Amino acid sequence: MQGQDTKESPTAKSDVVLYESPKGSYRLEKGPNDHSVWVVSAKNPSQRRALSTEPADYISSEDCVASPDEKWLVMREELFQKIDALNFVAFKKKGWFKSKLYDYVDKNIKPETRHWILSAEGWSSDSSRLEIGITWPDSGEAQIFFNARTNEFERLGGAEPNADSSK
Repeated sequence: MQGQDTKESPTAKSDVVLYESPKGSYRLEKGPNDHSVWVVSAKNPSQRRALSTEPADYISSEDCVASPDEKWLVMREELFQKIDALNFVAFKKKGWFKSKLYDYVDKNIKPETRHWILSAEGWSSDSSRLEIGITWPDSGEAQIFFNARTNEFERLGGAEPNADSSK
């Protein structure tokens, strides 16, 4: 469970802030030399942990969304769970979230193409649900949710995909 997610670097410094957490207790920064993403303490910036080995060059602030209680973090198509102040690990296992998300979309939304654009829209105020927007060319859009209490994807109210995105 530890692996690369807990790599520490007390001397690494970066001026590139990718994201600031909702309560301001940490921020995500681009690593200076290795281009990875680091979780950095807002109170003591010398305290930091590696979050991801994915090149930070391809990650923007729009790719990162933390829950209001700061226990969950989505970066791109990976869901991380906070296990202590600066240590986040991939939920279940690396790639689980993306795999289950794609399976859910294939089975429940059934878009005509797999050229989706996924975006984490935000968390509910109680941090129990993550809203995910899905769009695909010429076919429409849909909203689904990840329920952090049940660890399942869901659609609220049985809404159907909107084939006319102008509605």
